[in-house]
Amino acid sequence: MCIFGATLEASMSEPGHFGSRAEADVTVGSEVERRSKKRALTFAGGGPAVGIGLGVLQALQEYPEITFDVWSLSCVGAWLGCLYHVSPKRSQQDKLKFVESLMEGFFREDDVYDKFPCPTVFVPDIPGTIAAYQSFAMDPHSYFDNLVIPSEIWKGCQDTLRYCLQPGGWSYGDFCHLMLNSILAPNPVVRFMMSMIYKSNVPGMNRLWFGKDYHLLEAFNMKLLRRRTFRSLSQCLQRGCPQIAAVF
Repeated sequence: MCIFGATLEASMSEPGHFGSRAEADVTVGSEVERRSKKRALTFAGGGPAVGIGLGVLQALQEYPEITFDVWSLSCVGAWLGCLYHVSPKRSQQDKLKFVESLMEGFFREDDVYDKFPCPTVFVPDIPGTIAAYQSFAMDPHSYFDNLVIPSEIWKGCQDTLRYCLQPGGWSYGDFCHLMLNSILAPNPVVRFMMSMIYKSNVPGMNRLWFGKDYHLLEAFNMKLLRRRTFRSLSQCLQRGCPQIAAVF
């Protein structure tokens, strides 16, 4: 803006460049409008953060002239933003109330959450997990490929004996290092359990989509987020369709 302003002042000082101050103001206004930036709204992850997002949407109802060209969403913020856009309600107030009631169902009461800190929508694929563990347990390679390494077992015994005979080296960190690398790592049972957890076909992520008959999402038409009625992103933005980037 400083460079643009200096150029403008220098141009105005040249004779005959602008016919009048009014023409200069129009030119400046057109240049500023051309250079105007798009407005984006970001909702972050973290369970309690959804309350902040709901508060922002509620506050924005008082300023309908404020619109956003880009919605950048992640985790629970993606739930909030996407469900807000595909809500079957029409008015912004009704959409907000509907999404708010739905989001409240994603969380547990405090006394329940205290000993089971997991939201209701973080559903694991339990049959898929059982099948993956069964497949791993029935695979012969799970037992014969590097499960028992005699040299490491002997080295672990030596390290443990050396540690016990040297009390001067007994420290909190050294004990934890010994347990991990000299006792647990060579142990065949521990190695089997570790490899079953980390090397089986369990994806390690919560599953959000269980098919069209999953009642949690059956009331929402997620295809609305694609806005197929617009041929291009530029056409979408020209007609007021926000660009949504969501990461669950």
